[in-house]
Amino acid sequence: MVKFRHMAKQTLKFAPERKRLGKVLAERRRAMDLTQEVLGFEIDMDRTYISDIETGKRNPSLVNILKLCKALEFSATDLFKQAGI
Repeated sequence: MVKFRHMAKQTLKFAPERKRLGKVLAERRRAMDLTQEVLGFEIDMDRTYISDIETGKRNPSLVNILKLCKALEFSATDLFKQAGI
């Protein structure tokens, strides 16, 4: 049980960054007039997973971040800068 509590604290530690990253991705997706479903289809990612990333509930892997950036015509560097990470 102690190990789980430690893991939960680590997860919460980066929650603000995940939310900022997700917000930037969502804004970019909307600016391109894409739905989560269409974006997900383009990069073989479930719509619910994209939703969870955009709301900061999921911690996407680097590979998935790069897939999202490529589909949104956005560099990972710019994504992280805009998210303040």
